Order: sequence, then C-alpha cells, then structure tokens
Amino acid sequence: MYTITIEEFIAMDDDITSATVDNSVNAAQLDSAMAFTTFYHINDYTEAGYANLPRYVATSYPLVLWAPSGLLLERCYKDESNACSISPDQFIKLVEANYIQVIGREEWFDKSWRNDHRWKDAHWLDGFDDRLVAIMRERENAPLSSRSVRIVEKEDGPAWADEYLADKSSSVVAIILNLIQEKKVPQGVQEKASGFLEKGNHREAVKIVLRDLRNHVRAKELAEAKVPFLSQKDADFFRLIEAEGKIREVRRELVVSVEMGRAIIELVERLTQPEHVISLDGFLGTNLHHELSSWFSQATDLASTFLPQDFRSSLQKLLEEYAAKGRLSESLTRRLRGQSPLFAPVVDTDALIVWLIRQVIDPDDILETSNIYVDEIPIGNGILQRAGMGNAVGRQEFPHLSSDQLQAA
Repeated sequence: MYTITIEEFIAMDDDITSATVDNSVNAAQLDSAMAFTTFYHINDYTEAGYANLPRYVATSYPLVLWAPSGLLLERCYKDESNACSISPDQFIKLVEANYIQVIGREEWFDKSWRNDHRWKDAHWLDGFDDRLVAIMRERENAPLSSRSVRIVEKEDGPAWADEYLADKSSSVVAIILNLIQEKKVPQGVQEKASGFLEKGNHREAVKIVLRDLRNHVRAKELAEAKVPFLSQKDADFFRLIEAEGKIREVRRELVVSVEMGRAIIELVERLTQPEHVISLDGFLGTNLHHELSSWFSQATDLASTFLPQDFRSSLQKLLEEYAAKGRLSESLTRRLRGQSPLFAPVVDTDALIVWLIRQVIDPDDILETSNIYVDEIPIGNGILQRAGMGNAVGRQEFPHLSSDQLQAA
C-alpha cells in the first residue's frame, strides 16, 4: 500500500466522474470472500445489547453471538421501551440462514445447567434453545463456516489470570483495583469485582477482571471474527489497562492505495443515486448486504489512517459540484455544507468510508447504521497482547466497531 500522488488523484477524478458503477463488481473488488465476521458478547449489554441486534446483523456477514439469552430477546421484542425488532422465531431463521451464528461452552446447551443458573435470564426458553441445539446437531459435521451453532472450548480465564498475577508486580494490581473503584471496568464484571472488593479480597477482585478480560479476548478468537462490537466504556477499559492507567492516542498514518482511492470516489459518484432499503428482512443476503459488510471490513482495515489532503480536496470539490447541480438530496446537501467529515482539517479514512456507505446504502437509516462507527485500541507489549488481543502481524492497534446506543451501558 502506498500514498496516491496528486497526478494520480487528478487522473482518477477525470476517469471516475463519467464511469458507470456496477454494485456487484465493486463489492467483489473490495472483498473476494464477501464476508465480514463480527463478534458480540450480547448478554453483557442486557436490553441495550438486544436493541442493537438488528443493526449489527445488517452490518455483519455473519454476526457471531456469545450464548444469547432467549428470555432476554423475547422480553426486548415485546417491550417497546427496549425494542428489538427481531423476534425469537425470526432469530432462529437468521441462524438457519447463517446470518447469525451462536457459540457457547458445552454447559450453555444443557437445559438442566441453564435452569440452575443464578442469572434468571440464562434459563432455558422452550421453542428457542431446543431449536438452537437441533441446528447444532444437524450441522455438527458441516464445514466450520456453516456450523451456525457450535460448542467451543472450556474457559482458561482463571488459570491465565493466576499465571499473569504471578508474573506481575503489585503496581498492576493497584491499577486494576483503581479501575474497579472508579467503575471503569466492563459492565458485566463490575458487580462481581466490586463484591470481592467490599469483602477486602483485593486479589480475587483483580483476578475476576483479568479472567473476564482473557475470556472475552479468547471468545472473539473462537468466533473466528475479524472484529468485535464494544461499548465505548469497554473500549476505554481496554485502553486504560493496556496503557497502565493512561489512554494513549493511536498513531495515525497518511496512506491510501490507488485501488481504494478509486473505490471511494465511486462511492461518492453513487451518492447521486442512493439505494433505498425497505426492511431488514428484504436486505439480508442481497448484494447490498454483502457490500455494506465488505465496506465495514475495509474501514476496519484502514483504522488509524487518514486521507492525504489532496485526495480530501478532490472529494470535496466533486461533492460541491454535485450539490450545485442539484444531484444530491436536500438533506445530504445540508449535511455536506454543515459539519461533514470531508471538510475537517484531517479526515480519518475509516470514518469517511463508514459515512459514505451509510449515505449510499442506508440513507433513510432503515437499518439504523447511523449509530455504528469504527474505533481502535492501541496495542503495545502489555496485558492485552498477553491476553491474545491484537496479534495480527504488523498491526499496532486493535480495531472494533462501536455504537452510540451503548454509551450508557
């Protein structure tokens, strides 16, 4: 990958403005596998997590969920204040079609174990959990990509936490204790860790945080996912614990390939004739679904990069020409003349891509993609690398997807 020269930008602009765009060809050029596997630890975010389910399914291909609760899904589907438009029956159909995959440890698929669980929403839902088990058994000999319900390995979090603590000084313990006290650890572990802290058992409080950290990182790997969905609070926790209490900025590089530059300008061209999605059901499995997920995949690849100034100026000029000729919608024209990422002094490549693909494929926000954005966590030689996060060769950051809907989680 290398920076496009000004001359290439000018030539590109002249070529693209008169081009006819083929949606299926563009998607294939972006990602020949046409897949973007994401991971979501859905129960950690309770009702807010299930409210996000439709937009996360639309963005992914497929979305892998950790041990979803049928009871919580059913309640959110029926409760207007925590609305999830996907019913338990529709959920099963999405699993059968492989748009959603479900993974969990062996005990999660055991009715007796589930009904003895202290968390009531873990209890078995007849007509839902038994159907997931049936899918798992029917496909147990299928290729991994088609096994939309599967059992994964037993947890190693407790053993890993003990090993890590044995290696580290008391300063690490103090840092994690401080994060617990300030309620900066993930929502799913905060209550458990605080309980140990109140009893004066500092080591167990720290261990429970480390155990969950390892289990969550490992779960993403077991899902075979490219990126997870995280709340901003959880992402900040990862940053803080990696940087030993101080959030570091991701170092951004100025780089974009010629091929990606051409594809971005084609997206700008398509703003003049946006798609109009009618519903989630009608969208899933279409070329547009492939393309949306492929573009999000590209955006995560380009996290921590920004566009060269000349390229930004070229895009800005092209959009201004379209707006002046009335080729853009009134709402889009207003947004472009207001606070658009194209007019910022520095344009993050991932933010631009996500913004453009929303305007092209989901301009009416039917899929609620307006809430989803790309973020990244700096990875050094600290605890996150030890836990298995950010091991991709040559990457110094861990990209993920987030949503404004989870900021209060």
